[in-house]
Amino acid sequence: MTAPIALQLYTLRNALRDEGLEPILERVARMGYAGVEPFGLDPDSAKRAGVACESLGLLIPSLHAPLASGPESQAVIETALALGTPRVVSSSRPDDVANEGALSRFLDKVDEASAALGEHGIAVGLHNHWWEFEPVEGRVPFDGMRERLPADVFFEV
Repeated sequence: MTAPIALQLYTLRNALRDEGLEPILERVARMGYAGVEPFGLDPDSAKRAGVACESLGLLIPSLHAPLASGPESQAVIETALALGTPRVVSSSRPDDVANEGALSRFLDKVDEASAALGEHGIAVGLHNHWWEFEPVEGRVPFDGMRERLPADVFFEV
């Protein structure tokens, strides 16, 4: 049996901007995708997206959002809860892996996000980019991520 595939809605960001969420979700559902990974939502738009996905039979296996740490934390938690998704995926920026100190501070934020979302039964994942694989100070940042992060933080490749 083929695994169900969900589409990162970020790949359709231009169409979403031009056409709006509901028409795009309808097209994605007609194409046969099992689900979507929304991005750029707040708690109110997440409720609307959740209703639209449910009516189309689309799952929401994950949300792409900023790390749920610091001032972003509550909004990310509320958005994930409004969608009913079990996972929130975030990513680093090049500055987050520019050196060992920056990477350590970033991973502290990932730990904070994992704890905050974990209280609600939501897992945290990281979506990678090329810069996590470029050596910095003789070390590949992705290796440091794998070594330091707890097993409950997953990677979305």
